[in-house]
Amino acid sequence: MPHILTSSPRQREGIPALPGNIRNVLALSLGLSYEDVDALWAKTGDLLWPTSNTPQDNGVHHGLDAILSTTAPQFDLGAELLIAPTRHCIQGNCPQRGLPLGGNRKNYAGTLFTHGRGTLPIQITTLYCRGCKTTYRPNYYVSHADAPGAVRKYYEGVPKYIEVVQHSYVDEELLRHSASGDACAKIYNLSHGTIAAGTSSLTSDMVWNAFYLHALLLHHRRFNSVLELPHHGEQNERLAEALNARNEKMVGIGQPHWAHACDDCEKSVTIKTEEGATSGRISACVMDGVCIGHPRCQVYHCTERLRSPRDRHCPTHRALDTVCAIVGCEEPCTDGKRTCSEPDHRSVEEDRQRQGHALFELRRRLEARHMASSIRGLTAEDARMLDDDDTDMDEPPTSSNVAGKEPKSRQAKVKTTLTRRWTHNEQLLVRPCGVIVSRCTFFEAESLPNERLFINATFPRHFPRALPSFLFFDNNCQLLAHLVNVQDDHLLRMGFPVDVFHAVKKHAEDDEYCQEHCNPAGFPELLDKDEEWIFNSSVCEQINVWVGKFLPIVREMSEVHFNFLLDEMMSTHNELRVAILQARGRRPRLVPVEELMLPV
Repeated sequence: MPHILTSSPRQREGIPALPGNIRNVLALSLGLSYEDVDALWAKTGDLLWPTSNTPQDNGVHHGLDAILSTTAPQFDLGAELLIAPTRHCIQGNCPQRGLPLGGNRKNYAGTLFTHGRGTLPIQITTLYCRGCKTTYRPNYYVSHADAPGAVRKYYEGVPKYIEVVQHSYVDEELLRHSASGDACAKIYNLSHGTIAAGTSSLTSDMVWNAFYLHALLLHHRRFNSVLELPHHGEQNERLAEALNARNEKMVGIGQPHWAHACDDCEKSVTIKTEEGATSGRISACVMDGVCIGHPRCQVYHCTERLRSPRDRHCPTHRALDTVCAIVGCEEPCTDGKRTCSEPDHRSVEEDRQRQGHALFELRRRLEARHMASSIRGLTAEDARMLDDDDTDMDEPPTSSNVAGKEPKSRQAKVKTTLTRRWTHNEQLLVRPCGVIVSRCTFFEAESLPNERLFINATFPRHFPRALPSFLFFDNNCQLLAHLVNVQDDHLLRMGFPVDVFHAVKKHAEDDEYCQEHCNPAGFPELLDKDEEWIFNSSVCEQINVWVGKFLPIVREMSEVHFNFLLDEMMSTHNELRVAILQARGRRPRLVPVEELMLPV
C-alpha cells in the first residue's frame, strides 16, 4: 500500500484533507467517485499517513505501479513522491532555524529506476527557507543555489533513492547488483523497459554516478561527516574531488578492516627457545601482486595523473606528444602522425596501424590455424620459445623444427610510445583468512624498495603491534636481504617465510640464503601438532583470481575511478568475508587502535 507524502506541515491533530491532485489520481485509478475516495480516506488515512519522511518499502503491487504511471502524471504526480526528509530549516546560522519550510515550494517530474518495480515516473518536491535562502531537495540542501560556488550538503545516512543526474533517481537496492555500468544499464533496460512515456532510459553514466555517490555516502556515514559537492557542473565533474579525497583516506591503513583479526589469521602457539618453551600468539599476512592497472604517463618513473585515460602523457610531459614516438628519436612528428619523417620510423607506425584492422587480425588467425597441426609436433625447446614474452607470433622463429618456409632473420624489436602505457600491477596485503588489508599501485615493477615502502605504509611504526609476526611472499629471500641491507629494524621484527607453493616450485634447493632464512619449514611455530600448516599462505593466489576479473571493467578508467572502484570492491569483499568468518565461528574482530599503539 503506497504512503502519501506531502510537504505541508500539520496544523491539527489527525490526518489532513487529501490534496486535490492526489484525490483526482485515486478517483481515476480506482474508478471511484470523489465521495467514495473521501470516505475511504477518512477510514484508512491513519494507516497510509507516514510516520517518517523517508521513502519506505511499501510493497506496491506492479499492477498499481502501471496504473499510477499512466494516471498520476496527468495531475503532476507520480508513482512515488520524493521530498526532503526535513520539514524545518536545519541551518545553524538561519534566523528561521526550526520553523516550518513554507516558502516557494516547487514540483518537478522525474524518473525512478528501481530493482523490483522497473522504471517509474515520480514527482519531486523541493522546499525553501526564505531566512537563509536554502533549497531542500530529497537528497541534499543547498544555500544560494544560483551562486557559482554553491555547495550541496547531503543529509546524514544513505537515502533509499539516490539522485544520479538532475531529476533521475536510482533505487539503492539496484546498486547492489551493478558490476559493469554499461552491462547493468543494458540488462536493466531490456528487462524492465519504460513503463510510461516521459521517463528516460538508464545509462552507463547514471549507473556509475549512482555507484560513486552511494559509496561516498556510506563513507561519510562511517566517519559521521557530511558529504559536500559543488552544486553546478556535470555530475562526473562534481564527484571527482570527493572521490579523490576518499582515495587518499584509503591509502595504507584506510581500509575499514585494516585492524582485522580472527582465529584464522591469529594463532596461539608454543614457541621453543633456548630458555625453554613459552606460549604466545602469532599472526600472519601474505603479499602478492596482480597484473591489473590503469593508463599512465609514458615517461619512466613519472606518476603524475593523466588528464584523460586516452592520453599518452601527463600535463607536465604533454610536449612529448609532438616528438617522434620511436624511443631514442627526438625529431618532431610530421604529417599528423606520431612519428617523424624517417622511413623506418614511419613504417613502424604504419605496421602498428595495420595490426589494428580487422582484416589483419583475421589473416593472422587463419595463418595460426594452418600452423596448428605443426605446432603440436614442436620439441620442448621450441614450445618454451613460443611461451617467451619476447617472441612475436607474427614473425617466424629464427630456428625451428617445424616444416615449412625458410625462417626469415628476426629483427630486433623497436621500442615505441605509439600506444598508451599502463601501470605495472596492484600489490596486495591479505590476511590468511582472506581479508584484504591494503592495496598499492606499482607503476614500474615489483621492486624491493617499492615493496618495503608499501609494507611500512600498511604497518607504520606508530602502530608497532599492527605488524604481523610473519609475512609470506614469493620473493622473500631477496626482500629480506634488502631490508637487512637498509637496516629496516621495524620490518625485521617479522619472519619472512616464502609461501609454501613457491618455496617448493620456484626456489632452488642450493640457494643457501633462502633455505636458511626463508624456508617455511624453518619456522616450527607455523606447523601444528599434526605437521599441518596453520596459515593459508596461498590466499593471495585466490584473491588475485577474483581481482583479475575486474580487468575488463577498469582498463579504460581514469586513475581516480580505478582506485575508487578497487577500494570499494575490496571493502565489500571484506564485509562479505567477515560475515562468512562469523558464521563459521572464527570470531572476526577489529583490534582497538589503542592496543595497536602499545609498545612491543
